[in-house]
Amino acid sequence: MENQINILNMELENYDGDIKDLNEELNSLKNSHAILKKEFSSVIEENKKLSDTLKKLLNTECSLKVKVNEDYENIIANLKGRIDELLTEKNTVMKLWQNSAKTIEILEDKARMISLGQDDYMTKPEIEKIKQSYEEKLQQMQQNLISTKEKFHESMKYSAEKRDAQKESDIERSLENQATAFKIVKNLESEILTLQTRLEYTFEQKLMLEKSLMCKDGIVEGKSYL
Repeated sequence: MENQINILNMELENYDGDIKDLNEELNSLKNSHAILKKEFSSVIEENKKLSDTLKKLLNTECSLKVKVNEDYENIIANLKGRIDELLTEKNTVMKLWQNSAKTIEILEDKARMISLGQDDYMTKPEIEKIKQSYEEKLQQMQQNLISTKEKFHESMKYSAEKRDAQKESDIERSLENQATAFKIVKNLESEILTLQTRLEYTFEQKLMLEKSLMCKDGIVEGKSYL
């Protein structure tokens, strides 16, 4: 009889230890879940900003009615494709997050039922199985979250590089236009100087012709008096 009591006490201690381990693991998972939820919200916000940026680019394109070249169309198409990928990743992570929330609810209910003695004894392997299942989902969720963030930053970097390239192209075009304008001005100045020289030469020729005519008129008048 005493041996049976000792065995029951040992099982009870193991039972209490399992409950304690389960509650500690549950709290740890809840904290990890809260952190991931915060990071996930941040990714969604970044994704929204990227979508807004693309919309502004498209609206600007439409309002200015600029003829878009093939390269720019490829950039827009690439951004659209990456946003679609981000949305797909977002939906996947959202499903994983919802599954993790359900898992936490199940663990909480399980712990509550065990504490109230309303459930059969949960063995250590069962606890480990639940923990392993959740950890796998948690790792998958983290991987998807990392992948989503990497793709987002990659697309932003790609977009920034293209914008910088566009800015450099605009600057080069502006410098070329300025150089062309400078050449035009210099040519005009040269033509003006040439025209001014021709006018001065023509004016001098006119004065000489007038003097010559005056001299001839004087000679004619002198002869008429004779």
